Amino acid sequence: MEIRVKVFGNKKGDFTLEVDEGTIVKDIFKRLIDMGFLDSDPDEIFNFVVLVNDIEISALKGEKTSLKDGDRVVFIPVIHGG
Repeated sequence: MEIRVKVFGNKKGDFTLEVDEGTIVKDIFKRLIDMGFLDSDPDEIFNFVVLVNDIEISALKGEKTSLKDGDRVVFIPVIHGG
C-alpha cells in the first residue's frame, strides 16, 4: 500500500512510500531515520508533532496508530528551549 509522507525541519521532504499492511506510525518514523530525513533516536518520536490525515496522533492511538492505503503522515519537529 502507499502512503504520503511530508517532513518539515532541516531535511524537508514530500514523497510517497510503499509500506506493508499493518504498518504503524512508529515504523514510518524509524524508516525516515534510516533514510536520513530525521536526525533523531527511534525512541524520541515525542520530539515531533505527527499528523495522520490532519489529525494529531495523540487523538488517535499515538505512535501505534495503524496506517492504511492513501493516508497522509506529516512530521513536524518541536522546538525546545528556554
